[in-house]
Amino acid sequence: MHVDLEGEGLGRLIDSARQALRTAGEPLPDVTGEGESAGGLVRATAGGAGTLESLRLDPRALRAGSQELAEQIVDAVNAALSDLRSRVGAVPSVPGVTGLEAELERLQEEALTRLDAFTGAIGDVLARIEGRAG
Repeated sequence: MHVDLEGEGLGRLIDSARQALRTAGEPLPDVTGEGESAGGLVRATAGGAGTLESLRLDPRALRAGSQELAEQIVDAVNAALSDLRSRVGAVPSVPGVTGLEAELERLQEEALTRLDAFTGAIGDVLARIEGRAG
């Protein structure tokens, strides 16, 4: 019985586990969303946490009545949040804890299977040695 502990064997298992851990530790890119009112007089930036990071008002926007200005602000903020949602959806996903846990469990099971095969091979060799000695 031959057990491959090189190349495709144990090394591949270790590399897979390392890659999974590296991927889980990578920070998510800094994502923001931009939006503006229909006239472009109000601009908003939404941050990755879903918060408003900035709100810029063109001085001409202040000439509008309070109701119209409020509507423009709401439009700009909603556009920024919508843009943020679309950008977050485009960010490559990082495996969550559940995905990482499942991958590590699979790697552990594969490693145990290979260890059992290796132990069996050692037992076969010892039995042959004992058979020759006896």
